[in-house]
Amino acid sequence: MSLIPRWAGRRWRGWWIAGTVTAVLLSAAVMLIALAFPSVAATTCPGCYGLERLQPGVYAEPRLAPAERRRVAEVVEQANRRVRDLELHARLDGADVPQWFNEGLAVLVSDDIYAEAACQVSRWAEANGGEEAVPALIERLSKGQAFPDLRTPAATTAPSPSS
Repeated sequence: MSLIPRWAGRRWRGWWIAGTVTAVLLSAAVMLIALAFPSVAATTCPGCYGLERLQPGVYAEPRLAPAERRRVAEVVEQANRRVRDLELHARLDGADVPQWFNEGLAVLVSDDIYAEAACQVSRWAEANGGEEAVPALIERLSKGQAFPDLRTPAATTAPSPSS
């Protein structure tokens, strides 16, 4: 006498067949998308489609001239900087921040070379508590406190908001 009822074997077989059919259909759909829309498939494996990495997350065709590669990298960096700027302003909820601080913060976040503004923000951050100073500043600004009220004597050497 079997411990597994006869109807259980049939039910398991039905689930197995349904699972197999689903897997085959999903595989066919993925292959169809890869063939019909190679650009979509290239996002998952850029190297599989002959693209070369220019920088993290940025790929280009290998036959791109060096000047064109630099231009692509510049455009991507400008777009990234704009997104970071938008993110900062969304978090500030309308509070005013001097341009030098905004640019310097973007440099610190992106490891870009805009030394003077980055240096000013770095000095400001160190004088105001280090790494935790920037999130704390953003929090206070978003609650309505004006930027000039937040400067410390060590940060008063920063360029004025009009520069």
